[in-house]
Amino acid sequence: MNDELAPALSTHVVDEVIARALLEDVGADGDVTTLATIAASAVTSADLVPRADGVVAGLPVAARVFETVGQGRVRVGGGVNHRMSLSDAALIKDNHVASAGGVVRAFELVRSAYPALALEVEADTVEQARAVIDAGAELVLLDNMTVDELRAVVGYAGGRCRLEASGGLTLDRARAVAETGVDYLAVGALTHSAPVLDIGLDLQPTADR
Repeated sequence: MNDELAPALSTHVVDEVIARALLEDVGADGDVTTLATIAASAVTSADLVPRADGVVAGLPVAARVFETVGQGRVRVGGGVNHRMSLSDAALIKDNHVASAGGVVRAFELVRSAYPALALEVEADTVEQARAVIDAGAELVLLDNMTVDELRAVVGYAGGRCRLEASGGLTLDRARAVAETGVDYLAVGALTHSAPVLDIGLDLQPTADR
């Protein structure tokens, strides 16, 4: 598979998803209309035409689909996933903090259980962020903080860890948040509020068979 998929995407997982999608779409007998109208030996080209403005994402996976169908051999839109499954990395959030009895305790428990695993800790307040930074966290998610609060945490961290701003990020606010000095911006709307982009596949006409 295209090296751009690694390490965020598993070749095995992607191939399984593609196989299931193709089975659902074409079934056991294939696309009967295409089989009847397009010769197996035909060589042509096609244009992928978006019907609206959008951001191209997932090209390596799309290429894999064509490779699979043709029986040939994510940074996505400028962003990357935190993880592809709950076992790829640990992300301590408010429920974990509540259960463990505190953000530092939650951090210590996860780090002790999985010392080699990537670990991110969510902090809801400047005080929580400071505490977990002092405890040795390497990546802290600053949830729903104001620009001033973000700037305060950045100053306190002094480069000791990476910082990610999350919560309510919009295009209007993103620049001000980025200028606080955080390392990453997390935008949940990319997955829970992104509209469908209508893209047509327009085959170039060929001479009559």
